[in-house]
Amino acid sequence: MQINVIDSIMGSGKSQYAIQKMNNDEENNYIYITPYLDEIKRVKNSCDKKTFYEPKEDYKNNIYTKSNSLKELLKEKT
Repeated sequence: MQINVIDSIMGSGKSQYAIQKMNNDEENNYIYITPYLDEIKRVKNSCDKKTFYEPKEDYKNNIYTKSNSLKELLKEKT
């Protein structure tokens, strides 16, 4: 497993680079982590060939945080 962290100032093209990379790569899966739910929607709309899972908001009256939801998705291996 390889982890790449891209750290640069806002507006420098990090998200657009990631979107282009994911769209051009049909062999690998990606985890795209962002603190902004609006950014999730933008990436999902831009990568129509990939399947994305968003954080759960409420499941059987349990409130999920984004980090708890990520842990659950990783356990499920979806």
